[in-house]
Amino acid sequence: MLGAALTVLASAAIGIALPTIAIELGVSPSMSTWVVNAYLFATVVSLLPLAVIGDLYGHRRVFLAGVSLFGLASLSCAVAELTPWPFATLLISRALQGLGAAGVMAVNMALLRATHPLNRLGQGIGLNGMVVAATNALGPSVAGYILSTGTWQSLFAAFVAPAAIAFFAGRASLPQTLRGIGKFDPVSAMLQAGAVAFFILMLMGISNPNSLLALAASVGFGILFIRRELKSHDRLLPYELLKNSLFIFSFSAAGASFVAQMMALIAIPFLLNAKLGMTNSAIGLAMTPWPLAAMVIAPFAGWLSDRLSPAAMGFGGLVLAACGLLGVSLLDRGTPFLYLAIPMATIGVGFAFFTGPNVRVLMLATPSHRSGAVGGLLAVSRQTGQLIGSAIAGIWLAQQSIDVGSGHAVLTACVVAFFAAVLCLYKPKTALIK
Repeated sequence: MLGAALTVLASAAIGIALPTIAIELGVSPSMSTWVVNAYLFATVVSLLPLAVIGDLYGHRRVFLAGVSLFGLASLSCAVAELTPWPFATLLISRALQGLGAAGVMAVNMALLRATHPLNRLGQGIGLNGMVVAATNALGPSVAGYILSTGTWQSLFAAFVAPAAIAFFAGRASLPQTLRGIGKFDPVSAMLQAGAVAFFILMLMGISNPNSLLALAASVGFGILFIRRELKSHDRLLPYELLKNSLFIFSFSAAGASFVAQMMALIAIPFLLNAKLGMTNSAIGLAMTPWPLAAMVIAPFAGWLSDRLSPAAMGFGGLVLAACGLLGVSLLDRGTPFLYLAIPMATIGVGFAFFTGPNVRVLMLATPSHRSGAVGGLLAVSRQTGQLIGSAIAGIWLAQQSIDVGSGHAVLTACVVAFFAAVLCLYKPKTALIK
């Protein structure tokens, strides 16, 4: 959980420091965004290969290597200004930090499965979800406090000690897990990385004519990747799970929920500003019930998923989230400020009741020796779903006035969340893998 918190914080908190970094290193604001993008790129393209490496050579090894690289790269970010090419050094260090974070994220779920008995797996996933939600919520505040008392270098340096603690504690306590049979195929890994990287570039520049070239490159790499995978005995993707309809429905529901969440997170601040005339500080306060409710409910939802039907919990949670999103989309200028807490908290409770139980289903629908690959796929779907949600919200905001476009984006998120809820209704004919 400490490793998961560090990877989330490194993504959620650094954006606060971008204006300061741009000024001190003499780069444009648009160029400074690559401090965030470098981390994102390195994380997304390496998640699946590292998850497969974890399945083949040990999840514990990948975690320890990932968290140690994360700590060393954080230190390199902190001293980047002392080098001859400070901004280039910072970008390279951030990419290495993202690579280390991918090592942690790729095997996180596999290690949760290895450290919890099956009748308490949901509880462990719920606690992990609480940590992630709390880190997401507190990340900007923590970064703001560090920057108010120190420098942007101190923000990166703050990751070093917790990473060291996670390494030594993990080395002492994390178990060895069952390893798969086969070997790692680096060519497949590079083809997969190319397909994912160009797909991300397409999403980031979706309104740019060059995005079509990025899409074509992504499709080309994807075709080459699939052709090689089909001829290989050592595959990155767990193709055997594609025959498991329970896995397909649960995984699709997860991807749709990530799209809906990011779409809403992007659009709601614009909606509150345009329709209710809120300031930035008021918007932050108004949105707080969402992560706060998720943080409180996630452990309870995980505990409950060990006792009740995860499908029913997922369906009910996503319907609840859709209702909350619908309530937000219908806001008008006469809405009292305190009333905003009701739909915001409803969204947080709804997604929390879905996420933990759904991850539990995915883990139990997967053989132990493939749990790393599934965890990696889930992490990739989260990052990609968030990018897709952000792109869709951007399209709505670009094509219409801010108040209308943001309202339509939130309403679209509502529809996507309800679609994910329908996917949860699928009932398998076969039992979960034990």
